[in-house]
Amino acid sequence: MNLERRKVQVYELPLDPDIRILRPEQVIVRFSHGKTVDIGSLCYLVRQPIVKAYLGAKRHSNIGRLVQISSIYEPRRQDIRLLISFISESIVHSGKRIETIRDVVSRLVVFIFWADQNEFYDVLNKKHIAKKALIQYTQHLKEKVSRNEISINSAARQQNTIIQFLCDFFEDEELKFSISVMRVNQHLKKNTQPPSEDVKAKVLSLCEHIFDGLTSLVLEHKPYPFELAMPSYLNFRNNKLWVFPAESWFIHPSQASSKRNGCLGYNYELGTLNTLEQIAELRLKPLINIRNDHNLLKCTENNLIAANQNFRHSQRMHVGTIAVNAFIILFLAQTGMSWSQFVNLQWDEDFNVSSSHQLFRTVKWRAEGKECSFELSVGFMPRFKKFIALRKYLLDEQKSDFLFFKLGERGLGTPVQIKTESLHGIYAIFRRIDPHLQMIQSREWRAAKSDWLVRNTDIATTALVLQNTEKTVLSSYIAGSESTHWEEMSNFLHNMSNVVLSTRNDQERLLQGAVGQCSSFGNPLTSNNNDSINKPNCIDPEGCLFCDNYRIHVDETDIRKLLSCHYCIEKTAHLIGSLEEQHATLQPILARIDSIVVKLKQYNEPLVTKILSEVEEGELDVYWARKLEMFMELDWII
Repeated sequence: MNLERRKVQVYELPLDPDIRILRPEQVIVRFSHGKTVDIGSLCYLVRQPIVKAYLGAKRHSNIGRLVQISSIYEPRRQDIRLLISFISESIVHSGKRIETIRDVVSRLVVFIFWADQNEFYDVLNKKHIAKKALIQYTQHLKEKVSRNEISINSAARQQNTIIQFLCDFFEDEELKFSISVMRVNQHLKKNTQPPSEDVKAKVLSLCEHIFDGLTSLVLEHKPYPFELAMPSYLNFRNNKLWVFPAESWFIHPSQASSKRNGCLGYNYELGTLNTLEQIAELRLKPLINIRNDHNLLKCTENNLIAANQNFRHSQRMHVGTIAVNAFIILFLAQTGMSWSQFVNLQWDEDFNVSSSHQLFRTVKWRAEGKECSFELSVGFMPRFKKFIALRKYLLDEQKSDFLFFKLGERGLGTPVQIKTESLHGIYAIFRRIDPHLQMIQSREWRAAKSDWLVRNTDIATTALVLQNTEKTVLSSYIAGSESTHWEEMSNFLHNMSNVVLSTRNDQERLLQGAVGQCSSFGNPLTSNNNDSINKPNCIDPEGCLFCDNYRIHVDETDIRKLLSCHYCIEKTAHLIGSLEEQHATLQPILARIDSIVVKLKQYNEPLVTKILSEVEEGELDVYWARKLEMFMELDWII
């Protein structure tokens, strides 16, 4: 297959109304978030093979896909011209997000690749051909699912996207009739799992130190060399990193004494200027003329003086943008915004902050005539105000319609919208400080935020803060961190191990109780549970079950006490009130007993089974038997 490059031209979407596309086979369209699609290559029937099914062949954004020039299909040229106009109109009038439209177009490219391979060349201009292609494409997707090449959900999304696009393109909903529609299986959807607590802690700690330190350097006009505090987990000397006004604004402590080509005048280990001897030791290649090192040291001194005298020095601007990058991650963690929401977040300096919830503050402003808002925790507001001040410093006299923006190389230039792939670049910068830093995507921060809100507030508040529906929160963002699950399970098992004692552990002096024994009467301690109703106490027998001092031996006496308690609670449950009240009051107690019984069975299941059967026949522990008799005499139970 003889493939070659062709001449291409990039068109910004949406198209200017005055633009006329004369050579559609040359067109690459660029969406406002920076991503491009080589739509013009579809005019050729022989093209570079698909590498990734959901993107088409990999290529650089402004370089066209390789094609066989002689395979151009003339009728397709007009189809592509109409297709480009249709995409442009969709951006202006459909109300869909740019990322959504780009995803649809990318999926369409994949479909047309398949259509051309199966000789459906007129799929974009003849309805009956489009209908036939859709039927066969559906069968093609089903076969891929049967071979486990793609999931049923991926196939369903691809099919539904293409069907709806062609219906809209031809303005004919009948195209979807008589096609076997594939359905997304909700049970197969994978919820986004929050990152582990350890990974979160390291990312947030590093970003907080970078933002707080560099913001202080820039806004408070602090002098260079600047001592930037670092989190203790990095094990840096004195937990510091020295910052200089140089091409390399810092060097990792492990590399500070290594030979290098640039920034020889700065001592990144001690935060001073190097001597001539130290400069000579750092050079990769020995220098013949010592006078050059004298000049280098003098230039280094002058640069340091200039950076300390000019509070808008280019290096200060540069580290200011690094501080913004750190804040971006902190902001995503706080708000739980999707990356698409984040990059398109418009802004107006005339904003106000109101108290909408005890734990949160609402930041409100108007953009393009619409009221916009997001929620921030009370504790995060001081950092947000620092960011607004930093934003004003970086923009100076310039303006940006977006809350977050990019200034170009080293913090200089006109502010532009952040691109969708920028998050990877931010983590790449911070991995120079911590090479083992794990990237947390915006969806993972959203899941972590949801998990925290569900644990500390309720579903309604979670949905409000995340600007989502309660159904979406429950279905997509409530998985919980796997590491947290393991930690909670470990704590639970450890707690059970402390509670249940084998008969060989009788050396400890224990006080007899109604449901077992106590290791420290009169000193109730909260056990590892989140129940706010059932607090430990030394008065009610049930209060012992939730105390860290509660103990039970694997013997007939203690097991009979515990099972008798369970039996009596079930018999007297109706005395409490409604079923809802019974469940709220008694279910935690019964569940606690059941969990202890499970642990007891691991030690001696035959004994537990035997006593359980006897208790159900009425052979209760003396204490609980008397309790039950009292209720019977009062005719409260039968």
